[in-house]
Amino acid sequence: MAKKPPKKIGGGGFKDPPPDKDPERAIAAIDKLAERMGGVISPRDVVDAAKNEASPLHPYFEWDDTVAAEKFRLGQARTLMRIRIDYQDLPNNSTISIPLYSSAWPLRGEGKRSYQKTITLLSEQDYSDRLALDCLKRALSQLTALPHAALEDAQFALVPIRKALEKRLYGDET
Repeated sequence: MAKKPPKKIGGGGFKDPPPDKDPERAIAAIDKLAERMGGVISPRDVVDAAKNEASPLHPYFEWDDTVAAEKFRLGQARTLMRIRIDYQDLPNNSTISIPLYSSAWPLRGEGKRSYQKTITLLSEQDYSDRLALDCLKRALSQLTALPHAALEDAQFALVPIRKALEKRLYGDET
C-alpha cells in the first residue's frame, strides 16, 4: 500500500511561501540529496547543495554574508533572551522554569519583535490570555497536521477552550 502524501507541504517558517520559494521542489531536492548521500544528510550538505543558484534550495538562504551575519546575531540575541530562570513565588512553594524574556505582541513595531520580562507579561491578564490562545492555536495546528485518528479527540477537546479564550479576549465578535 502506497503512503499518502502529506496534506500540506510547507515549512521553513512559511505558511504561504513567497513566490521565489517552492517548498515541493525544495523537499524533492533534499530527498534527492539524501538519496545520493545514502539516506543521511547534514545541514552542511544542504547548504552546499543550495549554493548553486539553480537549486530550488537556493532562495531559502541569505547569500549576502553581511546580512546573514546580522540575522544570525539577531537569532543569537533571541536565544539569549530565552534563557530560562526558576521562579519560586508560587502557592505551595513550587517552582517553575520560564524564559527570562518573552515576545510582547502589544509592543511590536512594524515588522519588529519586542521582548519584555516574562514575569511582567504573565501578570497582565490580557497578555496571559493572548499567550494561552496562541499556544492553543499552535497545538491545534500541530494536531491537525498529524494523520493519527486518535488525535482528533484531542483537537475536539481543545476547540471549546480556544473559543472561550477568544470570547474573553474579543467578546462576541469572533
